[in-house]
Amino acid sequence: MRNRYRMLLLIMGGLLLVIVLIRALTSPVILKIGEGPLAGDRRLVLLSPFRDREPEKVAEAFLNRLKKGECRNAISPFGWNAKKQETICQRELFSPISSVRLIDRTDHPKDVTLRYIWFGPEPERLGSFLNIQVGGSQGQMKIIDYARYY
Repeated sequence: MRNRYRMLLLIMGGLLLVIVLIRALTSPVILKIGEGPLAGDRRLVLLSPFRDREPEKVAEAFLNRLKKGECRNAISPFGWNAKKQETICQRELFSPISSVRLIDRTDHPKDVTLRYIWFGPEPERLGSFLNIQVGGSQGQMKIIDYARYY
């Protein structure tokens, strides 16, 4: 009887491992668990170690430019009018980003949407969400859109 339970547990564990491996190979996000819609809510996101990290690297370079105060140069390729660019850069100046944490990633056929929680420079200052959309072909990805919730 005891051996049956062990065998059953081994089979279930093996099946779970196969399912996780298949998910890791076919999706950038293996598991997503969230407790609520707010930025401070606890959440767990398990990203696949096999995912293409190029969109995340492009987004990171963009966020680093914003952190350094290079807002105009960072957002000028979007083609937004001067008033919108001015408004965004004023907001970036007023609420600078100190750090970010990737909390979600959604891959679409032509682009990738990355969702982050941003933190301000003051200790423990939790900001809100920001979304970055990255598109383009492999090796030539660029930022398509940026939206930050202040």
